[in-house]
Amino acid sequence: MIRSDQPPPRVCVLTSVHHPFDQRVCYKEAVSLVEAGYDVTLVGPAPAGLRGDHRGVHLVPVPVPGSRLGRIGGHGRLLATARQIRADLY
Repeated sequence: MIRSDQPPPRVCVLTSVHHPFDQRVCYKEAVSLVEAGYDVTLVGPAPAGLRGDHRGVHLVPVPVPGSRLGRIGGHGRLLATARQIRADLY
């Protein structure tokens, strides 16, 4: 249970493959954490225009890789973006 006298813990959910609105990643994980009182940011491959909030989850897109090799190289970008979030839990 989260104490109301402290700011909610910040959680950063990372995905290198799934779209931010993937049922498992967005709704079963991220939205469930928001409903439990956490401050949640989801970082994953998506068009830049997807930045914003969705059902309490802060969406931070990274460029969508064009190939499997690009997906492997994109992990560095994903991690660099996640570090900027400064979450309590990744």
